[in-house]
Amino acid sequence: MKVKFTPIYNETHSFEKRGFGRHLIKVTEEDPSNPSPNAVKLTSLSKKQLAKLCDKHKVQHELPNFPYEQRSLPEIIDAVLNHYKETGILKNIILPFIQESSPLQEPEEMLYDINRVFLNYGPDGKGGQRKPKPRHVLEMMRKFNIKLLTVGMARKNSNGQVFVNEGQQRSIAAGILGKTKMCYQCLISDDPADDPIAYKGENSGKLSQSDVETYESDAIIAKNALDKYLVKNGRGAHTDLDFASVLNILKLGVEQDEFVHYKMKRILYWERSAAQQIHLVNSDADTKTRFSTNHCSNYSQMWDIFETDEYTDNNDRVLRSAFDFYQRVWSKRAMITGDLIMFLEFFYWNQEWFYKLDENEQEYFLIRMKNAIQPVWVDNETGNKGAGNKAVWDVIQDARALSYPNKSVADKNANGIYYSAASPRVQQCMWIGTALHQLLKERMDEEDAKLLVQPYVITEDGTKLVYDKLTLVPKQSAKKS
Repeated sequence: MKVKFTPIYNETHSFEKRGFGRHLIKVTEEDPSNPSPNAVKLTSLSKKQLAKLCDKHKVQHELPNFPYEQRSLPEIIDAVLNHYKETGILKNIILPFIQESSPLQEPEEMLYDINRVFLNYGPDGKGGQRKPKPRHVLEMMRKFNIKLLTVGMARKNSNGQVFVNEGQQRSIAAGILGKTKMCYQCLISDDPADDPIAYKGENSGKLSQSDVETYESDAIIAKNALDKYLVKNGRGAHTDLDFASVLNILKLGVEQDEFVHYKMKRILYWERSAAQQIHLVNSDADTKTRFSTNHCSNYSQMWDIFETDEYTDNNDRVLRSAFDFYQRVWSKRAMITGDLIMFLEFFYWNQEWFYKLDENEQEYFLIRMKNAIQPVWVDNETGNKGAGNKAVWDVIQDARALSYPNKSVADKNANGIYYSAASPRVQQCMWIGTALHQLLKERMDEEDAKLLVQPYVITEDGTKLVYDKLTLVPKQSAKKS
């Protein structure tokens, strides 16, 4: 069926000239002015969702098999769009097409028509420029903001042709979204040898924003937007808002990076007293910083924790309980996410009875649990010096070894996911819970320790994992159980 299109953009948009159909309808199979019920906005996807979509459609990190050397920007954009069309990655996706002029200062003498812009990839397409990166371009479009289309660096020859040396991926993204003039600061030269020199100089030694820096900036941006809204409406602090209201005010989805980062900052920092605020720091920070009290240097695993639905249900009660209990047990040490997962698993598996207790009963149980754990939670160095107790990670490793039936190297390689100490979710961390159970049952009432036991969980691939041991069962049997 032919898609009926109601023009809402400038008719001179360069898509029409490049033969992909007006405004990419042939690539996305969507009319942006009349989207189908199953259409999804690219900007509504989280970074992780887009990455999964790219994996599913086998989108390349770098565009291969293209006759490079010297190519015009429209040719390169066409090649990227062809790849998107072949993979189907943009089917039913609404792109954030440019409908407004940029508020950035763009002097007329630095603006160049897209058809005058070229890429010099060097002999055989090597050494002069990076190849186009379709995944990176998608991420740029996902995060598109008209205020952030910044100037690139290029060389302009005496024929008026402009060769991009820094800003290729940015130019591709802008071209796909409808920008027909690009802004570059140009070196005036007819010598193509200047291109690889400029490319290397502009792209060497750059420091990318770290995940922790992105987390902090996203959280601050969201907080500022909420504060502005609250002041305008004569209301209180942003921490008084429930998260549903935050999503509504910021027009974000629950899985979008900006919301997850705001939520992380709020629960870890803004909602806690000064003495209990948890600081995320880069993993390459100095040792003193990484292991300071209330610091955590495992951003990626903390992100996974905040994206785990089982922990965030019921107003994040599992998250909040685990953080509070962690700091009661180890108030003078850095936060280690591997340790934290033990408590997350405890509160998750036991919430059906634990949260039904009144506050005094909860407090009584947690005090006994703290007393059971704290004396044996020593590090390897302290344990080796004869502290009287085996280091707790040794206890956990022993418990893990006893709990897993696959002892051969071949079996461990085949089932490596179950042996990973860095895995963030219960199916891959059952040994942590097993160790906690073994540890507790020796130091508290047997009946209380038994409360920690969860019979089994079935993973997405049909594997049945039993709490005290790993049992591999066929997918058909798992479904029946």
